[in-house]
Amino acid sequence: MLGLMGAFTLAITPTGHQLTDEIIELTKPAYRPVATAIPQRPQVLVVTGNRDDPYTAAVVVNPHGYRVVVAETAEAAQGILQADADRIGVVLVDKQVAQADRVLGLARTLAPSAKLIQLPRNHQGTDVCALLRDAI
Repeated sequence: MLGLMGAFTLAITPTGHQLTDEIIELTKPAYRPVATAIPQRPQVLVVTGNRDDPYTAAVVVNPHGYRVVVAETAEAAQGILQADADRIGVVLVDKQVAQADRVLGLARTLAPSAKLIQLPRNHQGTDVCALLRDAI
């Protein structure tokens, strides 16, 4: 149909690949079954005023399919917990955050299946890594 040169051009050029994809797309039926929803990745709620903690947490949990969500205050953490409690798998709370105990209590109530981690005062990045690694 296309000849040898036409088939060769379709096979090796970017435009040829695009054209081939469009032709294949046209041959598919007009109706398709509805794709199933891709499940949301579990979230790790990091409640801290330390700017390094979210980055450290992301390095540990992202390869395992978790997504980091950050709250710098108890009020922000409460909003996140109320909105997304069913998607939160781990709650990491820095004890230096004002009302840290309130956040832990809310997490126990709103996300009872989530693992709770309390970061000690004056913690280091290695503390965040070790505690998260053990939790996931």
